[in-house]
Amino acid sequence: MAEIRTRTLVIILAAVFGPLLIWILLDILIVTDSHRIEAMCEQMVLATEAEDPRGMVRFIAENYSYEGLTRDDLRALAERYFTLYGDTTATITTSTVNVQGALASADVVVAVRSANGEFSGYPVPTRWRLVFARRSENVSTPKGRRVAWVWRIIEIQPVAVGRVNVDGWRSIVERLGSPARPGPRKQ
Repeated sequence: MAEIRTRTLVIILAAVFGPLLIWILLDILIVTDSHRIEAMCEQMVLATEAEDPRGMVRFIAENYSYEGLTRDDLRALAERYFTLYGDTTATITTSTVNVQGALASADVVVAVRSANGEFSGYPVPTRWRLVFARRSENVSTPKGRRVAWVWRIIEIQPVAVGRVNVDGWRSIVERLGSPARPGPRKQ
């Protein structure tokens, strides 16, 4: 009798918790496009903290052009920011990632704290919408080069910097100075 109860209990537990365990394992083992995009955002924050403009733009498409700014312009703006504000820490929160086929978007909040200027003292939240496209590229692997599908940022839309809603990149360029024209000096 006890053997039948034990066997019945094991069957019930397997029926109830088996699918849950499988779902948890699959969530851990399978890297989704959403996970990849969140990881890219976190790597860009690490590059920000390292004051590495090239690392910050690493995931931006080579042919990026949005509101008159290119990938090189964004790198130059990042260099300008580090020159003006100095030692920077940042944290990122990805609130939503929407993947639809070969396009995706992520709404992110990046809290930035710098040694000088308007971003000093306490973390200043900045809100962004990043638009990604999945593209085929040649990538390096331990076995040589191969073609792989990678996500690249094709649009970066500033939403708000601190308590100020921004009017696209124009507001940010006015604050920092054009990549081609110096802005205000570090104090």
